[in-house]
Parts: sequence; C-alpha cells; structure tokens
Amino acid sequence: MGQLLLICESEDFRAADALAKSVLSQWPGEARPKLRYMEPKDLSALDGLFSNFDAAWVYAGQSVERAAVYRTLGVLGPWHLPTMLSRVGDTRAPHTCITEGVLAAPPEAPVNVLLSMLQSLMCCGQMITPLKHELAITQRHHQGLRGQIDKLDEELRMASRLQRQFLPQTLPKLDGIAFDVLFRPAGYVSGDIYDVTQIDDHHLGFYVADAVGHGVPAALLTMYIKNSLARRDFERRGQGMQTPDAALARLNRELLLRQSTTVQFCTACYGIFNTTTRRLQLARAGHPAPLLLTHDGRVEPLEPQGPLLGVFEDESFDLLERDLAPGDRLLIYSDGFEVAFGTGEKAVDDRYMDELQMLRHGTLSEALAALEQKLDVQSGSLHQRDDLTALMMDIAA
Repeated sequence: MGQLLLICESEDFRAADALAKSVLSQWPGEARPKLRYMEPKDLSALDGLFSNFDAAWVYAGQSVERAAVYRTLGVLGPWHLPTMLSRVGDTRAPHTCITEGVLAAPPEAPVNVLLSMLQSLMCCGQMITPLKHELAITQRHHQGLRGQIDKLDEELRMASRLQRQFLPQTLPKLDGIAFDVLFRPAGYVSGDIYDVTQIDDHHLGFYVADAVGHGVPAALLTMYIKNSLARRDFERRGQGMQTPDAALARLNRELLLRQSTTVQFCTACYGIFNTTTRRLQLARAGHPAPLLLTHDGRVEPLEPQGPLLGVFEDESFDLLERDLAPGDRLLIYSDGFEVAFGTGEKAVDDRYMDELQMLRHGTLSEALAALEQKLDVQSGSLHQRDDLTALMMDIAA
C-alpha cells in the first residue's frame, strides 16, 4: 500500500476530499493508497517525512492565488515527489507538464483519467523512493564529511599561523649587512624553513633547510630542524663558535637518533658571516648550490660537498671559506625554484639562471619582489608544486 499526500487549503478540504475519494474508489484491488491531508502552511513541518510518500496531489480552489500554488510546488520540488495539480478553472489538458515532476490534473477531468494519472505517479514514486532514501543517507554522510573537512581546514590554518610565528618576524642588520626573504609554501604549511640570527657582535648565522616532501609531515620536521640549529651555540658557550660543517654534522646525527620506522630526511645550507672581516663560512647538505652575485657582475655557484641529512651516520660536510666584497650578494634558495622554472623535459629551463642573476639589481626587497612576479606568471603558479624559499644577503657597497 502506497501513501498519497493530499495538499489543500482548509476552505477547499471538502471539495478536495470528495474528489480524492471519488478517484480512489475506482482503484483496482484492495491495496488503495493511504491518504494524508495537509495544508500548505504546514508542509515545512514534514521535512524528512517527504521520503515516506509516493506521490503528492495539490488541490487549489478559485480563491487560491497562482503565486501561492507555485510556492507550494516549490516546497515539494527538492524532494522529487511526483505531483499532480488540480486547480479549479485550469484550462490545461490532463497530463500537461506544469514544471519538472508536476502534471496538470483539472478537477473537471474524467475520474478514470485522474485515476490513470495517479496510478502512474504512484508507480514512479515507488521507484524513486529507494533512491531518495539513498540520497538522504549520502547527504548525511556528506554533511559529516564536510564538517570534518572544515575542521581540518581550520586546524591547518592554525598550523600555518603557528609555523609563521616560528619564522623570524624581522631579519637582523649588522655593519652594513642586510637580509631579505621570499617564502611561499605550496600549501597551508611549508617543508622549507629559514632563519637569520646575530651570534655575537661580529657574526651572523643563517640557513635555509628543506624537509623532503611538503605538507604537515615536512612542516613538523622543520620545527625539529629549527630547534636543533638554535641550540648550536647556546650549548657551546665558552667553547668557541660552532662552524657550519660541524652544525650540520650534529643535525644529521640528531635526525638519525630520532628516526624509528619512518625515514625523514632533509637538505640544508648553513652559513656564518663575519661582518668585520667579511669572511663567509658555508656548508651544504644535499641542498641546491647557493649563488654568489658579485659586485663586478659574475654569478658563481658555491658548492661545498655534503650529503642529505638523516640518511647515513657519521657523514662529514665540507666547509667552504670565502672572502666577500662590498656590493656582493649571496642567494640561498630551495629546490622549489628549479621546479617552478622547469619544463617537462628537464628540471630547469634556460631562463632559470638568467632570472636568478637579475637579483643583483635594485634593493633586496625590489629584487625579490621582481622574482616573485616572475614566479606568478609561470605555468602552474596557481597550483604550486613545491615550497619556495629564497634568502638573500647583501653587503653594502
């Protein structure tokens, strides 16, 4: 036995009831649809109960305005309930489609015509009902999933804010030495990290590190890297300043000690600059070679050798020492730049070095702003494939 929802205004109830009973009295067999009456103003109370009905029959007397009728049909529409409309004075022929899922059924039409229409609609409704139940379940699951996604989105946004709080808010300046940075995570959080610190009155320490991968796991590893490198001199007070190669060797040992079943590794480039002698000490661990942009227009890669961090025990790292001159600039960057300027055939295209060489022009902020503008017009820039970080040091001329 199916269920039929009969909708009419209270003043039209007697006429609607008489018409419905006249039609249902002709229903073949004993399994006649079960009628439920409701006024249009009460439809909102049904909500999910719409799925329990096989069809709806809307009866509208002469006093009911057309707009009110369509408001009623609008409530029924989202529930995909097959409906026929009997409106007094309607001149449309039976079976005329009024709107999606709604057929005209003038009250003056023969009873057998209204009966055949109702039977057809009830049959359609019985086929649709299981689909509506499945849809309702899917919608509930979707709402639950959407809630989880919203929660995850908020947590990742908070993680992004926290990670940026761990990054230096301002970069130190000392004796004409200045720094600026371009930092662009591929997602909410970054697998890149950088820092510049004043070690003493005449030394600046700086690094860029890149945890392999990106997203939350890589971001968590960067916090460990920062903590380890931040302790490099605090624990050595009275023992002299730790050189970059020794700092990377220590970080390598600590990464290996903390690993269990999951291997996490990273690249890094760490330097110390003496602002009095202008002497640079630099060590590298699997990181792209920093570029020295000299005051006389040359571009020189600095390539001390060193393996990835967190892979092999007791690795050693070369220490490069180099005297710099006023007007020189040093650029340390993550491998996201190689990906950004790359093509399908090779990691970097012919423009890559040209773009980086342009960084010798203008102030630090102007140079990095020009580089960021170049990145914005690269193919795929809206869906950046890797984290991008560029740290630049400038020696005032």
